Formats: sequence, structure tokens, C-alpha cells
Amino acid sequence: MKLCVIGNSHVSMIMRADPPEKFVDLDLTFFAQPGRGPEGIQLRDAEIHAVGPDLCCVLRRLDMPDKLKLRDYDGFVLVGMTATVFAIMGMVADHRVFGWPGANTRVEAPYISEAAILASLTAKIREVLSFDIVSKIRAVCDAPVVIAPQPYPSEAVLKKSSRFSALKAISEQGIGDKVAALLDQAHREVFEAVEGVTILPQPAKTIRHGFVTDETYMRGAGRLNAKSKQPANDILHANGKYGAMILGEIRRVVTGG
Repeated sequence: MKLCVIGNSHVSMIMRADPPEKFVDLDLTFFAQPGRGPEGIQLRDAEIHAVGPDLCCVLRRLDMPDKLKLRDYDGFVLVGMTATVFAIMGMVADHRVFGWPGANTRVEAPYISEAAILASLTAKIREVLSFDIVSKIRAVCDAPVVIAPQPYPSEAVLKKSSRFSALKAISEQGIGDKVAALLDQAHREVFEAVEGVTILPQPAKTIRHGFVTDETYMRGAGRLNAKSKQPANDILHANGKYGAMILGEIRRVVTGG
């Protein structure tokens, strides 16, 4: 089965899916750029072409193709390139959410509704690169598309030494599961309105406190360069153990198994 994996630095978890022999039936083409993802692309004659000079340079360095013949693939995987819990934490930190735990105790904070947060998130998701790429794919073919969002940040963000006070406040208020649920709902509303697009939820066994990832699945994460790893204090990227779970789910969705 031939799959095209498009994304940002989080593609590395798919590249390092462990053990690799479990996925020998998958022929994977990678098209990725760190940061926001492969910016500087154009759709021409049923092909996605890299035209931005920075993107072209990155693809050459990573030995990835500079064009994708969309009809050649059995399915597509878009990794990262969308909203995360960081997009919602500011709204939650600055407001009381109607009906949520603690809403009646933080009297100094103005109220906000779940609907308002959801509207903000869906607007943001419609502006991200993955939504644009889905539109380009759908202009050419109806092959299945799987969206694999960036994993929740590492549980390490909740440690006392962490600088992520807004995330720690979410945990202390016991609203992590509500934050994650809103984020998931926003993605479903945007992407599942497109025929043949599936959103992969984060595997339940990897989630702690409702909205962060067990450190077991984050330690030793790699970069897009096969020989490089993320720094030891990285809290954003998942490793090959996590990647294997996601790739297994991708195969299940694309094959209909």
C-alpha cells in the first residue's frame, strides 16, 4: 500500500515507528518541513509541487521528493500542522468557562462559553496548512486522508520547574479532559465535513490528566533527519513507540480493517 505522509517535524514519529518490520506492507513517501509544515507548494496538473526556495532546500537535504503525483497514492496522512492545546490554553487561563469546574470561584475572570472557544478553534484550524493541503488533494482525487494531530505535550510540562503555568493551571483545575474534548471536537467539525477524511484521536493509553502525554511516549523523539534526536528537554515530539500506534491506526483506517 502506497501512502504519502505530509507534515512538519512531527512526521518523525511515523518515520521511526518501532518495530519497523511491523509495517513492511506500507510504502511510505515523506514530504515534510519543520515548523508549520511544507509551505510554498502549488497544485499543478494533479501534482503538488514544492516551489518555495526554503522548502526545496529542506526537501533536498532530507532526500524527499519535490513533487507528489497525487493519483499515485492509495491514501494520504497529514501529521501535525494544526491547532494544539497551546491554542486553547490562553482562553482558558484568562476566562471562566460556563459549567466547568472552578467557574464559580475565579470571580476576577470574565466568563466565556464553550461555543465561543469552539468557534475560535475551528476558525484557526481552517487557516492551518493541513486544511489547505486537504483541499488540494480533494481537488484531484478521492483517496482516503487521515489527519494525525500533534500529540498533546509531555506530562513534563506539569512539573514544578516547568514554565508552562497555564497548562499547570488546567491540570490543577481538573479541566484537562474538557480542554482536549473541545480541541478534538473542533478538528472533527472542520475536517470530517470533507468526504473521506478521518481524524485520529490520541490513543487513550498515552494520555495523562486528560490533556498531556505520558513521558514514556515522548522520550527519545527524533528529528526529520534520521540521525538526529530532539533535545532531552523537548516536550512536543513523540517517539517511535507512539508513532507505531499511530501508523497502525492509519493502516486500519486506510484499509478499512
